[in-house]
Amino acid sequence: MFKVEIIPSTQSSSSSSQSQQSQQDPPEDGILPLHINLNTASHHTDGIILLVGRKNSDLTFPNEKSVSRSHCRLRLVRLNNDKEEEEDGNHAKNPMNESEKEACESAIDGLAIVIDDLGSKFGTKVFYNCLEDNATKTSQSNSKSDSETDDETDDENQNTQPNNAASLSKQITTPVPKNGSVVIPNLSIHRDHDDDDDDDNKQQQFVDLTAIIQCGTARFQITRIPLKCCLSRLSTLDKKKISSMCSSIGAEIVS
Repeated sequence: MFKVEIIPSTQSSSSSSQSQQSQQDPPEDGILPLHINLNTASHHTDGIILLVGRKNSDLTFPNEKSVSRSHCRLRLVRLNNDKEEEEDGNHAKNPMNESEKEACESAIDGLAIVIDDLGSKFGTKVFYNCLEDNATKTSQSNSKSDSETDDETDDENQNTQPNNAASLSKQITTPVPKNGSVVIPNLSIHRDHDDDDDDDNKQQQFVDLTAIIQCGTARFQITRIPLKCCLSRLSTLDKKKISSMCSSIGAEIVS
């Protein structure tokens, strides 16, 4: 499950925002949060969970001229272990390159999130926080994607978590190549996010499960919400059905 929120533009007038808030409507350059997964994106195929653009998209920026009609998309990939898709519908697909494969292998649930640029005119960028010790390694990993992408680091600390490790974080900026793709590594669930017995290890690589996507000058934030399913009271048949569903949407099965 992912939560998507548009980041309001600083160019919006305060009077316009106040007027719309009084009507309990979304601001001019924003919408109420979206919660998305493969089920809510059943109108798509190939693991696509969100299409972003100026028109006819899941997340639209109708007044942003820097956003292309079809700007970018988010899709899920996972290692299917040679398992054939028996049902119609939207499913996470096998990795398309070595970077996506490595991201799947490093995730607990084998699921990785990829952003594809759809030939946008003004480009797509990804921002996320990474601990300083891992910033260089992460940038080098992302540079293996489909084009010669130069990863940059920003010394500004934009993390808001009250953890001492947060003071060592850096913001990674990754441009997405035109018509290319980039893995968003901190939206995968790694062992450091899942280890409930050692709070310090949770911050070992990435500060949080949140990334900011910039399309032209428009921005939105995407946050992964880990799903856990307990099957202990279900019948054997129901366990099999739910287990298959959990696998496809990236939910973790717990006892």
